[in-house]
Amino acid sequence: MQKTYHFDPKIIKQFMLTSAIAFGLYAGMQNVVHAQVQPQTYNQSVQYITGGFGNSEQNEIKAHSNLYNVHLTFADQQGAYLSAVQVVITNQHNQTVFEASNTGPLLYVKLPDGTYNLKATYNNQTQSSTFRLQGNAQMNNVMRWAAGN
Repeated sequence: MQKTYHFDPKIIKQFMLTSAIAFGLYAGMQNVVHAQVQPQTYNQSVQYITGGFGNSEQNEIKAHSNLYNVHLTFADQQGAYLSAVQVVITNQHNQTVFEASNTGPLLYVKLPDGTYNLKATYNNQTQSSTFRLQGNAQMNNVMRWAAGN
C-alpha cells in the first residue's frame, strides 16, 4: 500500500517565502562583501584594492591578486592583521606614484615596471623598503609592527 502525503498549501507558501527571503539575504550579503573590496584608482592611473578583514573579504581580494603586482600584508608581531596603515610609494625620481592613508590589512597595487621606494606607517612607526618590478615580477611583502605601538 502506497502512502499519500498531503501538505497544507499554507505551509508550502510559508516555506517558499522563507526560502526566498533567506536567498535574498544571502545574495545581498555577497554583494556587500564584494562592494567592500572594489578596485580603486589613485591619481587616475594606479589601480589598487585594499581591505581583508574576515575570510570572505580576504578571499575576494586574493581572487583578484593576479591583476596586481604589488602584494602587501600588514600585521603585528603576533600575526594579527592591522589596518589604518599609511602607504607612500615613490619612483626612482622620488615622485609619488601611490599614496593612501587607510589601507590594510591587505593592499594590492598595480604598478608599471620600475624601481620603487615603499614607506608604510602604522601608529607613527615607519618601515621602508626598495623594490623593482620587471616583466611579470611580483613583490610580496608582509610588514610587521610591534604590538602596542
